[in-house]
Amino acid sequence: MIWANRFYSVTASVSIIISLLGPHAAAVTTNADVIVLQDFSSSSSHHMWEEMNDPVMGGRSTGTFSIQDGKGYFQGNVAVVPFLQAPGFIKAETKKGESWPNVSTCQGLQITLHSSVDYQGYRVSFGRNRPPDAFPYTYGYKADLKIPAPSDDIDGFVTVSLPFSQFTDKWDAATGDGIVTCEEDSQYCPDQATLQNLYSIAVWGEGVEGTVDLQLRTIAAYGCASTDIPTNTNALEQEEVHTNISHEDIDNDETSILLEDFSNVSNHWVTMNDPVMGGKSNSMLTIANGIARFEGEVNIVPFLGAPGFITMRAGGMFFGNAKFSDVSHCTGFKLVLRSSEPHYKGYRLSFGRIHLPHGRHASGYKAPAWENVPEEESFGSIVFPFSSFSSNWDEGTGDIKVECTEENPKYCPTKSDLSNLKTISIWGEGVEGNVMLEIKSIHAIGCNGEKRDSNRLGQITANMNLREIYGYNCALIGIATILVVMFGLVALVFHFGYRHYSYQEIKV
Repeated sequence: MIWANRFYSVTASVSIIISLLGPHAAAVTTNADVIVLQDFSSSSSHHMWEEMNDPVMGGRSTGTFSIQDGKGYFQGNVAVVPFLQAPGFIKAETKKGESWPNVSTCQGLQITLHSSVDYQGYRVSFGRNRPPDAFPYTYGYKADLKIPAPSDDIDGFVTVSLPFSQFTDKWDAATGDGIVTCEEDSQYCPDQATLQNLYSIAVWGEGVEGTVDLQLRTIAAYGCASTDIPTNTNALEQEEVHTNISHEDIDNDETSILLEDFSNVSNHWVTMNDPVMGGKSNSMLTIANGIARFEGEVNIVPFLGAPGFITMRAGGMFFGNAKFSDVSHCTGFKLVLRSSEPHYKGYRLSFGRIHLPHGRHASGYKAPAWENVPEEESFGSIVFPFSSFSSNWDEGTGDIKVECTEENPKYCPTKSDLSNLKTISIWGEGVEGNVMLEIKSIHAIGCNGEKRDSNRLGQITANMNLREIYGYNCALIGIATILVVMFGLVALVFHFGYRHYSYQEIKV
């Protein structure tokens, strides 16, 4: 997610604007400056909603979400998490990555709702941004949702307006409370990219113990400059489908970091084939004319009766750590490439050297197999959000065993590992077939802060890399020599000692 161009609307009211509607929510759609995002009475504007309870260390909160009679019913109970001795949460969220209208010209969200209980932990969130120091499974801009008492002359529904200036992505993962508000620091305000495609909207009961009973009629954006705004395409499809962008276009992206440019290589890249019990896969790597050409075959390992792997990698056991910039303030990787074998189903990407206690040879975080690989005619890009990587993957197939999720955050990339990638690997794995990739560059995207010139970093450290590799290998040779000498001395001592004790005195 792009962090640049943070949005702060001067025209947005600082206080919550509260207005009361009549019994028919259709009044919302008649305002010229309102864009309806969800009307629960209309099947044409329904989004897919999912309910989730706190998964942390025995959380006991429970909730449900259903749509009936033209309303969305969010009900449940927020209970204390025994291990934490603090209230947990329940939330109802739209399916991640669904299509949303562009609301970047609007002032905020307005929700028509009713609550039968005086619960003080209601919150609303949208988007998927998170500060670099946030937990991997927390995301989105969040605001408190304070519901006023309804008037006696209507059906109990009120409309609460939340200016975008009241949302922040710097919030406490344990309580949901804002740590630094948008008004205190504009870097935590909703950015233009998020407002152009909201990704998801969620309502919460969080951080306050008690009963939740919320009925939703509509969710809309208000104060919009125009209602004739095109809807963005599905966000997940934008991530997976390649676009024919030029190399220069990516270099000009102020929220990306260039990690490797194969026209000016800053790391030592090598190939490796499956070494297991007679593996027959083979590969080769050629770097020329600004392109890394990685090609080969993934074949069946006879002993296992299953496909092996080939990989190109920078950094590793015999080459020390590769030199890459700190990407802990970014949201994912982007590879610019093309392929004459785009239909091969075993392309994978991994980074890092984390090793799970129950693992054998596997190390690092790995993403699922790629889809929609750009074909040979033109270069395109593939995006890999950090949230798609997991450290729990199958050594035999490369498939993810346990995904990085809110329920399993221990398998998500950590800030420490993102600040020092150590190694990046591109694989053909777990699927028999021909592999061929031509790669121009590797980037980190959605970075919060000034763009760093990793290419310059590579120039500065290139000679250092070679010296480290040379020194590392020399050290291995030196250690091996010392061990050989030591074993030789031990053998000599044992030999002469044995001869000494084998002498016998003979009387003549």
